[in-house]
Amino acid sequence: FGNVAAGSKAPANGSPWASPTAAWTFGLALGALLRPGLHLSNPGNVTELMPGFWALYNGLPSPDNAPRKPKEQKDDVAKPARRRIITE
Repeated sequence: FGNVAAGSKAPANGSPWASPTAAWTFGLALGALLRPGLHLSNPGNVTELMPGFWALYNGLPSPDNAPRKPKEQKDDVAKPARRRIITE
């Protein structure tokens, strides 16, 4: 792929690439996170090693819809202070 800037698009021809092994497919999947539009002609070779990979990969959030931390809710009712009682 050479040096590719993050967010740049795939080549205009859009021809799919045939991955020789599953390791190459994993690598291309990582590359596609930075450069959308890369296509595989044989995405199934990865399912032999990790059957749920594509479901996991397709479910990854993009920065726009990443889960946010929930805001802490303030209780309207104040909790009483706890006291330690020591008996001898």
